[in-house]
Amino acid sequence: VFGETYACFFGPEYPSKLCHSNRIVHVCVINPDDTKACRAALLSLLRIELESYVMGVLPVLAEKMDAQVSQVKFREYKSRWGSCTSNRALAFNTLLIGAKPSYIDYVIIHE
Repeated sequence: VFGETYACFFGPEYPSKLCHSNRIVHVCVINPDDTKACRAALLSLLRIELESYVMGVLPVLAEKMDAQVSQVKFREYKSRWGSCTSNRALAFNTLLIGAKPSYIDYVIIHE
């Protein structure tokens, strides 16, 4: 997360949350052996974290570049970090959360 390695724990006893100070991710899943459920729950948590970061820096970066953004979406792509449409809608890869903040900022500016 944000270019750092985090320990990840899956189970019903964990409330889903990221703890940046301890670099720990807790993911609430009923069956920790269900890899699809674990992956989906982890991606959901990481998406929320990425949304929070992007929506915090996007207004500042857009103002500096005198750019308008009509919409922002987050999804998982196989081969791109982000995209921009002619209608000024931005889309970002959820897996971008693994990059350092400066790299995320670069992708935002590029799009």
